[in-house]
Amino acid sequence: NMLLRDNDLLQQKIYDESSKVSNLLLKLQAVEDELVSVGRSISEKLNESSFAIEALNTEKSRLVEKLDEIEKLNKKLEVTNNSHDLTICSLIEKQNELSSELESTKINNTSLSQRLNDIQVTY
Repeated sequence: NMLLRDNDLLQQKIYDESSKVSNLLLKLQAVEDELVSVGRSISEKLNESSFAIEALNTEKSRLVEKLDEIEKLNKKLEVTNNSHDLTICSLIEKQNELSSELESTKINNTSLSQRLNDIQVTY
């Protein structure tokens, strides 16, 4: 009788422990499913990030090319500006020469006018 009772108790313990193990296995399966879901989500996000990085690198390359073009145009503009500066300096020098010639011509003209007046007065 005692053995039957011990046997019943052991079977009850085995049943209880089996239930606990079954519950733990179900919880473990739920955690595993959640991990798989999170893993998929991370994988999708990584793929999206990869495409975004590729797009950004393409845009960066395009902008670097544009920057190179702008730098080349700036160098050409600088050369053109230097050329214009030289032309302006040359024109200013020419203007100064012409101003000097004009002043000299005015002085000569005044001298000739004075001589003409003197000649007219004499005659």
